[in-house]
Amino acid sequence: SAAKVARSSRSTPRNIIHFKFTASALQYSVEKAILHIFIKGTTFPNLDPSSNKSMRVSIEVSKIQNNNSDEEILKIGQSMKKPLGKGRWIQLEATEIVSKWFLAPRSNLGLEIEAVDGLGNEAAVLDHHLEEGLVPYLEVHTIQRGPRRKKRSLGFDCTKNETRCCRLPLEIDFEYFGWDWIIAPKRYDAYYCSGKCPVAVLQKHPITHIQQLALANDFSACCAPKVVKPLKMLYFDQFDNIVREELPGMVVTRCGCA
Repeated sequence: SAAKVARSSRSTPRNIIHFKFTASALQYSVEKAILHIFIKGTTFPNLDPSSNKSMRVSIEVSKIQNNNSDEEILKIGQSMKKPLGKGRWIQLEATEIVSKWFLAPRSNLGLEIEAVDGLGNEAAVLDHHLEEGLVPYLEVHTIQRGPRRKKRSLGFDCTKNETRCCRLPLEIDFEYFGWDWIIAPKRYDAYYCSGKCPVAVLQKHPITHIQQLALANDFSACCAPKVVKPLKMLYFDQFDNIVREELPGMVVTRCGCA
């Protein structure tokens, strides 16, 4: 499945946040959706939290409905102890809500988030102007609708009995390494190059003369990446802020002899 992340925007004065999805994303079906909310912490822990209402946080998230809709309002939420220190992220299962949005995009009117402690103080970070890196976001895993069509590779991919230089699959799984600070993608196809580089292959490239001179001096050509592309990543920095970055050279798209 493919993982996508949707950042939120906020409406005032109510605690309503909106998530936008591209037309291409809406062509898929939702496999799983998780809503991430940052809950503010406290620097004054009480020795007896059960006697202090301010130490409990109640979170309720409601799907905004059209005024003339007869559909039952979908709600998710939980109750928790207020975290110590700056705060922490929580996760709420939102697959049913997001699935309805993908099936009927016009029904995506946003979510209302009520996160308060026992004294009525707002407990979630919702304001983009104050703490941009801590606002709610949706992690959406999608699958293709209907029969899957195999995408044609732009490079020379290895076939079963291929021995010449070609591209082989290599999946990098961040979850396997325990890198839970990476939000998306959880895993991706990096690919790598392998195979022999005979003279017949070298002659297809513009630097044939130089390579033939190298071969005459007992130097052998290597199968290596010729074209690479960047990978867009979303991750938490050391302050729990969400960072979006494009890392160069993370995916091999074409191999060649050099």
